[in-house]
Amino acid sequence: MLQEVLKKPILLDSDFFYFFKLNEKNLKNFERKWRLLETHDAKDSKSLANIMHKSAKHLKRDKQQNTPGYKQAVEFLTKHVNFWEDQALAWMKQGGFNSQELASSLWAYATLGIEPSAEFMAVWEEEALAQMKRGEFNSQSLANSLWAYATLGIEPSAEFIAVWEEEALARMKRDAFKSQDLASSLNQDEFDSQNLDNSLWAVSVIDSFSNSQDLKELYSAIRVNISDQSLINCPEAQRQVRDSDLWFTGKSKVLNPEREGTVSGFERKVGTLFKDAGYSIKGEAPNCLKAFFGESIDFPVSRGGETILVEVDGPDHYVRNWKTGLVRHNGATLFQSALMQKFAPEDIILRIGYEQVDPVLELDPDDSLRTAFCDNVFHHFSTQQPGAYGLKSQNGIVYSLERKRPLRSLAIA
Repeated sequence: MLQEVLKKPILLDSDFFYFFKLNEKNLKNFERKWRLLETHDAKDSKSLANIMHKSAKHLKRDKQQNTPGYKQAVEFLTKHVNFWEDQALAWMKQGGFNSQELASSLWAYATLGIEPSAEFMAVWEEEALAQMKRGEFNSQSLANSLWAYATLGIEPSAEFIAVWEEEALARMKRDAFKSQDLASSLNQDEFDSQNLDNSLWAVSVIDSFSNSQDLKELYSAIRVNISDQSLINCPEAQRQVRDSDLWFTGKSKVLNPEREGTVSGFERKVGTLFKDAGYSIKGEAPNCLKAFFGESIDFPVSRGGETILVEVDGPDHYVRNWKTGLVRHNGATLFQSALMQKFAPEDIILRIGYEQVDPVLELDPDDSLRTAFCDNVFHHFSTQQPGAYGLKSQNGIVYSLERKRPLRSLAIA
């Protein structure tokens, strides 16, 4: 019985995160309340799910507002989420999470950039499948769940995709989305424009890193519900739909949204690192990429007639495993790499992550190891076949290259 598993119930949800911005005082309050999970159990599954969902929702807002304390809060949460997950597993194994609680919890993991344990994902998917088959997932829960899988870079099982497809397409057909007015589109039980856009993007992302599932038919079945341009009503929606079109068909009628071309401080430091080592970083990205990605490609690195395209990846490009502390690229970054590889099949694309290059950037500017790093990287790439690659650290400052998962097909329709 659940009550035998959870022996110290306390309602942690009632006043859990009613602050508007993180500051030093609220950060301490945030940590204090999360530590309650170490010694107390949530009174019910709703309280437990809300703790995770509210944390992610508030921290997402604070990230957008560049609020001081955001990074510390996420770091703290990553180190303490195991206490939440232990309780969540106990509830889920007894069927204690409803569909909304399941979906909001996985959405929270993805929003926070924290990778759930393999046990959590196995139990979560088993329970989600059972509830989807009973028709208990509403449209928003269906969309949020698939979006979370895609964002985390985790491939759902073939059974999950099949059941999700059956449920989602039946709801889309029932909703007769084209005739919905604004009021009805706000109903969580209907596929509004955001749910459709998120679902389409999720299908495309999962297809891009899957070696076993071909989701083009599912893309087409969702895409037909977004034929009205008014449903693609913001830059984020434009990016989602356009990139999905490009991935599956190689073309799109959706206007190319303004993609960020700003240079971050981290990107500038990496560029200077290569420049100081004698490499040129002044060239432009290939026209085949600029047409689709604008100025968002970071910079090319050239010397001796050889060029590699460098993408500099900060923390937002990764998910972190709370058990091991290791990071890997998230689904959005995998998708970006796959799109770049598809439209520039003759080019070499290198993703340099902050964890690999930070130790090098911290060295004295005159340290020969800085130049050695650049030479080692460039030497490896000059002998590689075209494709998308990432750096894998070995023994601290010595690096080797790790080929990304090859695409199933590079053909452009």
